[in-house]
Amino acid sequence: MGIEIREVLNKRDLKRFVLLAHKIYKDSPYWVPPLIIEEMAILDRSKNPAFENAEARLFMACQDGEPAGCIAAILSHIANKKHGTRNMRFGWFETVEDYRVAEALFRAVEEYARDSGMETLTGPQGFSDMDREGLLIEGHETTHSFMISYHHPYYAGFLDRYGFEKEEDYVFYKLRPTSRDIFVRIADAIEPGRLRLVPIESVKRFSPRFPEMFHIYNEAYEDLYGTVPLTDSQIRYYIKKYISAVHKDLIKIVVDEQGQMAAFMIALSSLSEALQKARGRLLPSGWFHLLRALRTYRVLEIAIIGVKKKYQGSEAVLMMVADLLKSADRLGFEYGVTAHMLEGNTAVQALRMGFDSQPLGRLRIYKKRLD
Repeated sequence: MGIEIREVLNKRDLKRFVLLAHKIYKDSPYWVPPLIIEEMAILDRSKNPAFENAEARLFMACQDGEPAGCIAAILSHIANKKHGTRNMRFGWFETVEDYRVAEALFRAVEEYARDSGMETLTGPQGFSDMDREGLLIEGHETTHSFMISYHHPYYAGFLDRYGFEKEEDYVFYKLRPTSRDIFVRIADAIEPGRLRLVPIESVKRFSPRFPEMFHIYNEAYEDLYGTVPLTDSQIRYYIKKYISAVHKDLIKIVVDEQGQMAAFMIALSSLSEALQKARGRLLPSGWFHLLRALRTYRVLEIAIIGVKKKYQGSEAVLMMVADLLKSADRLGFEYGVTAHMLEGNTAVQALRMGFDSQPLGRLRIYKKRLD
């Protein structure tokens, strides 16, 4: 069968691009499908403010006229400027178990990269760290956080065969607070000082301060691999998209003596099972499963944490984690899972202190140099 590469140029093809993953993982009990409407919005330059600083071309590989693979080629001007690179990212990579399909997709991205004067390819990555990133290379036989990418085991072999090599790894964990009592007592013993926790009485009333969190995020993560600063328009976009769904007791804020935000942490009730039931759609019943999941406190997902540089290494993280444990215990959560963390990021890895942590899986960013 011949393989034809087609570029996505209209809404109809964009939907086919997004729906391809549903075909590839239809028999997998572990894949967590993202909402179709959200995936289409992320890849729509008229809706996603990330396109203010990036370009993207979407390619589909078709066999006998039917989609068999897809990939997004992302030229992030803001990332290349920050890191001093000439790099093309790729993401949203999906393929049937046929290396010829993957090879054709990689060639399409590579041709675009060469024509654009790029020197390297990296991925899977999105426009920023707020998108799913990394290729799952360990942990294929369990359901993960809805923020974690899932891939069939054969994907890694296809990247290796095409000449990609390891760039960075992310890891993620299951957490059980076996030493919770000791951990909380230590936090309670911290004497009042320059930092203090601020209780969130209402998400709506606190919402004017949410942009502060993302500015801390930009500062805290600016030196880490692959990160790009979020613009003000992106910050507004993510606040509107995510924050309203978070329980007020799962938002932890630490401020300094002047009342300025010094650190934050956001967790939420897992949406993985609900998204599997919704099958990517809000209608007819997907909204019900998601709403129910947000009010069913069984699995806690630690989504994001940020600490201003001047307070990194302070008691801020200990204060937030201890208070989160109290909230999780009060709400009835059974255990927690982390988002993906850079393997070499010792500051974030320290979050596992005080927990019985079990590795759940590993994601890899690959790199290929263009000769």
